[in-house]
Amino acid sequence: ACNSANAISGAADEQLFLRQTYLSVICRLISAAALSPGTLPAGDEELLAIAGGDWFPSARIANFTPSDDLFAWPASLPSDVAVPPLRCIRDTLAEFDFSELDADALKPLHHAHISPVSRRPLGELYTPDWLAAWLIEEMIGEHVGKDFHGSLLDPSCGSGTFLFFAIRRLRALLPPTPETLVSIVDAVCGTDVNPLAIEMAKTNYLLALGGLLSERPVDFRLPIEQCDALAKSAWTPQYPLIIGNPPWLPLRAYPPERQAFMKRLATDVYGLADGRGEMVTHLETAALFLAHCADAALEPGGKIAFVLPKTLFNGEQYHRLRIGDIRLPASPGCGLVHTGAMDCEGVAPLFATPATVLQCEKRVGAHASQSASFPVTRLSGALPHRDAPLNVARRLITRQEGILSLHRAGGRSWWSTEAPAAKSSSSSPYKKRFRQGASLVPRTFWFVDSAADGNEGRVVSSPPGKGGPVAAYRDVRLSGMVEEPFLFATLLGDDLLPFGGRRFRLVVLPAEFVNDMPLMLDAISADAKGFPGLAGWLRHAEIAWAERRGEKASRMTIYQRLDHVGGLTVQRPSARFRVLYPNFQRAGVACVVDSHDSRIQSSSGFIADTALYYCETEDEAEAGYLCAVLNCAAADAALAPLRKGDQAAHPNVHKKLFDLAPIPFYSRDSPLHQRLAVLGRGCEKRVNEWLAAGDADLKGNIAGARRAIRGRLSEELSEIDAIVAELFELASRIS
Repeated sequence: ACNSANAISGAADEQLFLRQTYLSVICRLISAAALSPGTLPAGDEELLAIAGGDWFPSARIANFTPSDDLFAWPASLPSDVAVPPLRCIRDTLAEFDFSELDADALKPLHHAHISPVSRRPLGELYTPDWLAAWLIEEMIGEHVGKDFHGSLLDPSCGSGTFLFFAIRRLRALLPPTPETLVSIVDAVCGTDVNPLAIEMAKTNYLLALGGLLSERPVDFRLPIEQCDALAKSAWTPQYPLIIGNPPWLPLRAYPPERQAFMKRLATDVYGLADGRGEMVTHLETAALFLAHCADAALEPGGKIAFVLPKTLFNGEQYHRLRIGDIRLPASPGCGLVHTGAMDCEGVAPLFATPATVLQCEKRVGAHASQSASFPVTRLSGALPHRDAPLNVARRLITRQEGILSLHRAGGRSWWSTEAPAAKSSSSSPYKKRFRQGASLVPRTFWFVDSAADGNEGRVVSSPPGKGGPVAAYRDVRLSGMVEEPFLFATLLGDDLLPFGGRRFRLVVLPAEFVNDMPLMLDAISADAKGFPGLAGWLRHAEIAWAERRGEKASRMTIYQRLDHVGGLTVQRPSARFRVLYPNFQRAGVACVVDSHDSRIQSSSGFIADTALYYCETEDEAEAGYLCAVLNCAAADAALAPLRKGDQAAHPNVHKKLFDLAPIPFYSRDSPLHQRLAVLGRGCEKRVNEWLAAGDADLKGNIAGARRAIRGRLSEELSEIDAIVAELFELASRIS
């Protein structure tokens, strides 16, 4: 059982495999009911034959179960063991009428018995009935009356929801004849990699055909194939219509070998990403499905419509897809043109992640400008439940039509219903000046407090805060005497207020900076250089790292993790000023750290953490200028198109701001720059005075503290906003 479970779920989970087998037995009994209307098998031998799959060829279904049937094992059990539960399932199903269903009956069963934790590794987000029916109704109409051969494909069909509603739609439009049965089977096809999904899809297919099955020929075959759609190089014939909801799973979630295959498709074959590691691994499998199926399975002139995560609108990993710059190597002379979208973010309940539907057409001679703008339908409304029927959804959901336009600035792109405005074509020169801080993780290795035992110089691991470190390291507690040169100050994202940092943290770092020239130490080299306190600390950290990281410890040391991509050793602790902003933020916030600040208890200086982006400068006026700009509403508004809407998760800012906000280099010759510098320094002074006085409003919830400061500085911020808006307008006109 565990081997079979591995084959379909990737985890040796016997209980999961038993639940999957249970669902398979239900599918087989329901299919038997669909093939024998009004009756369910009564005899024990027939029950065993259905459970084992041998019954279906005798019922004129040639391909219901595969030759390597994972779920046939109950039929091989002793009859006194297998038959009683089969009877129980049969008797329960006998209470239901499966003759003419109007919904996917198996999807809720699958969700009830297979937990989200088990579905997540497969990227399974099954489509609600109303959405599948809506898309089918809108897209299949123009194909009715044509030759149905190879008309519609769902390449990741799951439980067969789209197939079910496509068949029901065709049955409503065509006469109930044997010719209709043949036409539908030629028209509606599906594939999936998951054998349980294939079985559910075949069951739903039979249920959707309903009374037409009485006219089925001998050796009747269902047009549903178990295969890896991404590995299938070509479909013959190609389809005029492809529709579905491909897996929502980033490439980084796959095992190394599979990930390498998919990265090659994304970069070398379809040009969906430019090869940058973080962009490729953030790309969703669904985007690969779109490119691959459009190339290998869609006929020229055909249309493809997929349910996709709404990060498609602004996620950096979808830039090439948005601008219409992807390759279709198996379709010479053809390109993919965006023809429509359905924004479903306003519908609840739906998915945990906002969703959209993208519609494209495969055109001969297509070019990117044809995808610059296209119609979008925004849906909004509250449904009684996720799988509400279409007639209920149409009554409760409102639709608003608009045009989705491509916006571009500083090498980035996004879709918006707003008309493209004048934007700077190049990034702010400050983009190169700002860097992400060092990966000071695991936090319990490096973040420390002074020991409470009175021993000067003795430090202990700081207890994890909210969210804490990775679970494996949460309970690590180090303590020891660490030499002063290796104690530094830092701030975390939740320490940053507009124009001020409310709490400096102490960190132990195995880096020796001599005239800003860094040297990373380990336990052995620290001992050799005469730093026994640091050496002892590092020995304990190395042991904890090896124990808790296991085999991965041989691939990366704690020092390589700490100085990942040079995040630590590139910094200059002696820099006089640092302008900081948090990567993780809902509203713009920034502050300046002055290395002469009396609250910095370490003489070794300040090191920026990975939660922050920083710019080092020796010019106090430049620091004030940057801090003013990064705290203003005008700069924050520039970033708005790349935010994630009303999701609970805050967006990562990284350096996106500098692509959208044309912040010019500080110039002492500019009166506007000078005024911003004065305003910034003045706001810093006031906030630091409030912090020094122990202002109670600034000690609690970080969001409340930030609101309090913005309220008190509203007059200054209004002036800053007006000046920055003028600066941005000047920059846009110049570009």
